[in-house]
Amino acid sequence: MQIYTRTGDKGTTGLVGGQRVSKDAPRIEVEGAVDECDATLGLVRTLLDEPELGQRLAWIQSDLFVVGADLATLHVEGQVAAAWVPRVQAEDVTRLER
Repeated sequence: MQIYTRTGDKGTTGLVGGQRVSKDAPRIEVEGAVDECDATLGLVRTLLDEPELGQRLAWIQSDLFVVGADLATLHVEGQVAAAWVPRVQAEDVTRLER
């Protein structure tokens, strides 16, 4: 199925808040990689027989979702559109590194 917007995207994609960036921008490439990792962990969880490991992977997936949301947002001081988007914090990184 094809979708036609009648305006074309001119090789850009939208960030939370409405800003447009190139589809080959590094942040978009990384966002795609994070999303693929999250999806792969979801697949792995369906194949596991170890509930404890599955729970740990679910926590990682949750953290990766926050990373993806952060990457998809151009955070500008005082911008209301981005105020509700969770940000990656130092403790999130520490937890993922364990």
